[in-house]
Amino acid sequence: MFWRNMATNAHPSVLPSMQTLPMLMHTARYVHRLLALAFIVASIMFPASLQTFKILFLVGMAACFLVSLPGCRGTVPVARQLTLITAYYAVIGVGFVLWGMMNGGRGTAETLMVYVLGPVAYWFVIQGIDNQSAVRRLHIALLICTFVVSVLVILKMLSVFGYSSHFIDTVLALFPEDRFLVPGRYSPRIMSTLLFLAPYSISSFVLHGDSHSSMPRSVLGIALAPVIVSVIISGRNVLLLVILILPILLLVSLKWLSDDLAKTVLVRIRRLALVYALTVTVAFALAPRYVEWSPKLAGKALIAAFNPSRSEGARVRFEEAEELMASAAASPLVGHGLGKGIDGYVRDSERPWRYELRPLALLAQVGVIGLLLYLAGLLWMYRTAFAVAASSPRMAPAVVVMMVSITCVIIGDATNPYLDQVGRLWMLFMPIGVLNASLLSASTAPLRKDMKN
Repeated sequence: MFWRNMATNAHPSVLPSMQTLPMLMHTARYVHRLLALAFIVASIMFPASLQTFKILFLVGMAACFLVSLPGCRGTVPVARQLTLITAYYAVIGVGFVLWGMMNGGRGTAETLMVYVLGPVAYWFVIQGIDNQSAVRRLHIALLICTFVVSVLVILKMLSVFGYSSHFIDTVLALFPEDRFLVPGRYSPRIMSTLLFLAPYSISSFVLHGDSHSSMPRSVLGIALAPVIVSVIISGRNVLLLVILILPILLLVSLKWLSDDLAKTVLVRIRRLALVYALTVTVAFALAPRYVEWSPKLAGKALIAAFNPSRSEGARVRFEEAEELMASAAASPLVGHGLGKGIDGYVRDSERPWRYELRPLALLAQVGVIGLLLYLAGLLWMYRTAFAVAASSPRMAPAVVVMMVSITCVIIGDATNPYLDQVGRLWMLFMPIGVLNASLLSASTAPLRKDMKN
């Protein structure tokens, strides 16, 4: 309307350029959405490489933002609350990164990327997720990435087990950042993305709705086969854990769905439990034919995994917990700063400030005050998501699927620093992107008004 009025009252000599400008801004918004989607896919498939392309995507999004800004009449395609939460996290990050640098931290540059520049960069990314069409495209892209990653994990594990071929080697060569380090071992960077993608695909199948999916449930069901297989053979206990507790999280989410959808989802959760039971039964029956395995051995291995005297991993984590608690006790309120490791205790020689037990590591680095500040932002995101789901039944499935998935990531992050890397920040910001589309949609306009008041 603004540009239409300007064009109507404009001098005839400038009328063609006035009519071209809105079209240019519309094209910029479309290109921005495509670049955001390309950035997300690149981050999923190549979490530690293709950095030049990712930077170019971000520069392109910034340029599109500037081009489309005049048509926004002073507003941006990001909900005001999300702009504030992004700035909130960036400011907290600046404070604790500087505090870590003052205390002699060696990870200033990388922690600055994760805790300060990361939120700013994703502020431009979530601008590309500003309507339901963008949410659908994101949903399809995530499901395709899930299928591809699952197949890659299966091929990788087959190669580890000795079932290699020219085809498998050729496919794995396309992802050099996941190259084998020594025979029988590998760098599971892509595999770690399943911590978000596996719960996402399964939750999408259970909460399938027209608001966020254009794929038939039959296609989703077929695509789940490699996901479940990859989780089972991955050897990652945390993946098995989050998949097992996923039905419980879905049950909890029923209260934010409409009554009709909740009843349908409840039936699907029961079916999902039957699929789990059938899968475990088949695995128990077939596994002994190929590997030295039995339910009894599996039970002993599970118990040993939490016994420091019988498991190296458990021993290391118990030792790490003691060191981190001692470090936190030395500066309980504000910690020692982001990027600051424990003198004399290093778990990663390249990044001495990183530790597996992320909650305790954060406590040691940002203290009780910093931990409460970060938790406040996280709780705000959950509160906003549930408010959106309750007020917008059409967007509720997409929002619930995202929140269930990020919950699984947070559970996994308690045992390994998944969210302490720039290449995995997309896991945290994808739910924020869907919230952005929901808050900007006309169906949640009353909600935005109430939340501003």
